[in-house]
Amino acid sequence: MIKDFLLFCSGADLGILKQDDCKSEHNKYAGIGSAVFFTALFAFISASYALFTVFNSVEFSLLLGFIWGLFIFSLDRYIVSTLKKESSNYSQNVIVNGISNKIVEIIKASPRIALAILLGILISKPLELKIFEQEIETELVKMQQKVFKEQEDKVRERYLPNIQRRNEELAKLQSEIDTKKKRYDDLEIIAQQEADGTGGSGKANLGPIYRAKKADADRAYEEYKSVLEKNQPLINDLRSKNSIEDTQLKDETTGLSRKKFDGLLARLTALGSLADNDATADRTVTGVNLLFIFFELVPLLFKILTDKGIYDIKLQMLEEKINSEEVEKISQLNDEINRRIKIKVAENQNIVDREREDNQALMQLISDAQLSIAEEIIKHWKDGELQKIKENPNQYTGNLDKS
Repeated sequence: MIKDFLLFCSGADLGILKQDDCKSEHNKYAGIGSAVFFTALFAFISASYALFTVFNSVEFSLLLGFIWGLFIFSLDRYIVSTLKKESSNYSQNVIVNGISNKIVEIIKASPRIALAILLGILISKPLELKIFEQEIETELVKMQQKVFKEQEDKVRERYLPNIQRRNEELAKLQSEIDTKKKRYDDLEIIAQQEADGTGGSGKANLGPIYRAKKADADRAYEEYKSVLEKNQPLINDLRSKNSIEDTQLKDETTGLSRKKFDGLLARLTALGSLADNDATADRTVTGVNLLFIFFELVPLLFKILTDKGIYDIKLQMLEEKINSEEVEKISQLNDEINRRIKIKVAENQNIVDREREDNQALMQLISDAQLSIAEEIIKHWKDGELQKIKENPNQYTGNLDKS
């Protein structure tokens, strides 16, 4: 039962393969069939996992995975079944002729080989995602953080330049106030020291020296007060604007989309990034790719590299027989068409001949009738003329003399 199933999977003609003289070919085609079957099985598993990462539904993923596996099975079975063995004579040397046939087979099979390589890569990708699932999860987190940071940076780029510019203006305005305040404080301390004798002249007094220093401090205070009255509203306005934009910045940053990266494309991207940054992962991914490409190529290579067997000979004979029968049928059909054409041409020729004879008879009748009419007319004319001569012969004779 299993053997019959594997022979079916190989794409061979079971009617020929089950003949007694083809039993030696069973193991060969059972091996080809098993390769086709297991490739389809891997395709089903990998597609189901890939679809589960997209739809997150076990039933739906298994259904679509089964359809994909069935498609791969049918495609592989078709590819193997359409690969024919060459038996042309390119050289008198048996070895050279065999090598030439193999080369021709490989050339003819090159589109199928390219398709098998593509299918191998497609089948391997979902399994690679499963093999590196933990590493991919870590890479997805890094990618997500990177995207979040890029989003935040874009938002900050809209607000930070204005905030930074206002901060610079704030620092400048505050510096002016601090400078005036410091000068006033310094002069006020000098005047106070002059008053209590701890500085200046060293004698406590409120005399002219103290009053001069106190006047300097009072002028510095007026300058400080003037700058403060001028700059403080500007400082308050700038701080208010910065506070508003800072709140907007925080609100937009908080409102950014934080959706988790978990799609198939994101996982494939993470796998590619992982392979680029980790030599071990890169070698493993390449190895898995090559393994599944090998699985896809095994049936083709097995059929190309093996010698032409009894089954191939019988299949070629059957195809040649069918081709010759078709050619014969076409030849017979052409003969029948030519015969019918000849019959039709003959029938048309008979019709034309009969029409020609009928036309000739009709023309003869018309000619005879015209002749009879002409004779009758001439007879009446003759009788009339004779009657005229009888009635008046002299006139007729006179006319003759005149002539």
